[in-house]
Amino acid sequence: MPNGQLSALDRMGRYADTIERWLEHFGREQLVVIHLDDLARDPQPALAEIAAKCRAAHGDRVPLAAPPAAPPAAPPAAPPARAPKLNEAGALPAALEPDDATLCELAAYYRPHNERLFALLGRDLGWHDDPKYWYYRPAGIQRVKP
Repeated sequence: MPNGQLSALDRMGRYADTIERWLEHFGREQLVVIHLDDLARDPQPALAEIAAKCRAAHGDRVPLAAPPAAPPAAPPAAPPARAPKLNEAGALPAALEPDDATLCELAAYYRPHNERLFALLGRDLGWHDDPKYWYYRPAGIQRVKP
């Protein structure tokens, strides 16, 4: 993979850089940033925001569609089968998992990039306080292993 994915390693995870490039070309007023959790929890407000942005940019050429009617309540069914992931890989062998010191070093590197992203979005995504990302916590706090 010469000059493939390896050439992007220094930019991976620096999301504010990518968003700023879009802003240079389109301006903030042209973009809608929607958090996936918000979309999953209640898609209608997110879709309405996208539709409003399209109408603002394109006027009445974008017709308003009524949201689809909710289907009638169905009796509880068995949970759906897990959708297959076409690029799914197994867990890394333990020897390839980064050690705690490396995770803490990476967190220290990404912290200012994450904070820049949060400022750009006007919303803290909570990554630095989430217990599953223990490595963002101060150095005195040890990892809680399951």
